[in-house]
Amino acid sequence: EYGVISANPANVNEKADYGVGGSKEASVSRSCHVEFNNARLPMFGDATEARNLKEPLLGHGWSAAFSFAKCHLEEAVPYDYFLPQIFQGEEFPRYARMWTRGYDVYTPTRNIVFHDYSQPAAKWKDSQLQRKRAQKRIRTLLQMSEGDLTEKA
Repeated sequence: EYGVISANPANVNEKADYGVGGSKEASVSRSCHVEFNNARLPMFGDATEARNLKEPLLGHGWSAAFSFAKCHLEEAVPYDYFLPQIFQGEEFPRYARMWTRGYDVYTPTRNIVFHDYSQPAAKWKDSQLQRKRAQKRIRTLLQMSEGDLTEKA
């Protein structure tokens, strides 16, 4: 009931490698460790590969690029609209909120979604003030230093 299937999609240019009979047919990307980005926010590090899975494998991370769950996930753990200007660093706080609400994330047994990584990232108007506020919000949620650690928060 509270399971989420999630993985970092493989590159669309390698789709044939992941297809039936391809060299990476039984290989699925999964996040297994956390690192800190330049803003000192936790984010999932480089993915590793799970091979020859017979059933979904309990994961240690979540990817916004591919996430499949029952719709109550979006009601119980919606995207945080108060995190503008955050692109790298928004996945870990949402994963933490999922976990504290009883959701488990699983690596799928095969790749069914692919991504075109060659396209340039869309740019939005840069706002240092919005970014600083969003970073403080993440630190507060995760009870990190530089967050609001007061009882009121």
